[in-house]
Amino acid sequence: MSEILRYFATVFEDSFNEPNSKEPTEFVDMTSSSLDIPQDRIAYVPTSNGRGTKRYVKTSVSTSGNVVQPVDVNSIGFWLKATLMKYVFEDNIAAGSNFNRHLFYGGHDSNPLSFVSYVGKQEHEEIHTGCVVESLEIAVSDTIVTATVNIVAANGERYPIRLTEEVNLNDTLPFSMHEVNARINGTDKSRKIQEMTISISNNPSVDAGKTIGSRYTRMIVLGERTVNVSLTYIYEDDEELILFENEESFSLDIDFTSLEEGSMHINLPLCVYESLSTPVSGRDAITQSATIRALETTVDVSDGSATAGSSTTVDTDIIVSLYNKKGEIK
Repeated sequence: MSEILRYFATVFEDSFNEPNSKEPTEFVDMTSSSLDIPQDRIAYVPTSNGRGTKRYVKTSVSTSGNVVQPVDVNSIGFWLKATLMKYVFEDNIAAGSNFNRHLFYGGHDSNPLSFVSYVGKQEHEEIHTGCVVESLEIAVSDTIVTATVNIVAANGERYPIRLTEEVNLNDTLPFSMHEVNARINGTDKSRKIQEMTISISNNPSVDAGKTIGSRYTRMIVLGERTVNVSLTYIYEDDEELILFENEESFSLDIDFTSLEEGSMHINLPLCVYESLSTPVSGRDAITQSATIRALETTVDVSDGSATAGSSTTVDTDIIVSLYNKKGEIK
């Protein structure tokens, strides 16, 4: 019986879907992955004779799937860079600080940062090239904070599984639910948030890069970026209903803190409620279901606060500051 060995690793590509000499140095102990080799590989040739299918041809291929993993202060940085693309590294440890700062924010380039995915499946390893983040979802619910990364890729092929000693699994402890706090307009709302999911979608198009002369898409083009937050509130006051009914904008800050490993701060400087419902069922406790949409505004990326007229300002809908002891994400 073979050893149970399953893993996920990534490396940024130098050129989209081109041979890459880089090898992953860190592997993630994933929860699950649906990323698989391309499935729709053939098309059947139409015919006017008989009743049976007679011939087939090979077709253009691509693939898609996800990886689900716990969110820790070290491994989440790759996904934030691959999703948001704008990245600044500050070597604060060299200056005497306990942690380096990794700054991520949403850019406007339609060309994504592509990467290679390595998926260990016990009996074989799959290498997926030309990978692009379709969406990143960070879910805070129940106990451990998890990330679901939906991926589209140009191709995927099967290779022999690695040796156990070649798989250096990341052992950083993930964030727990009690290590997360959220503020709206600077006021702590943690006491009434039961569940929360932050979703960043890139809306990529694989078909945009399909051309003659190649079985694989030559590029993947990004569409509109959307940043949404879904929440479940304990209904104890009308503070959120007032914001919703008056169509008022607000800021949302979410902090993930691990005292020993570091922290992550997500800043959505300008938001609006898309929906906020308050259903009632018998004598059950009343909860509110809310959806928040982040809007683009001018933000000072030096400290993550919304401002104007600064030399460090950018136009974005999301800023993430990640503090850990790792070096630059390359």
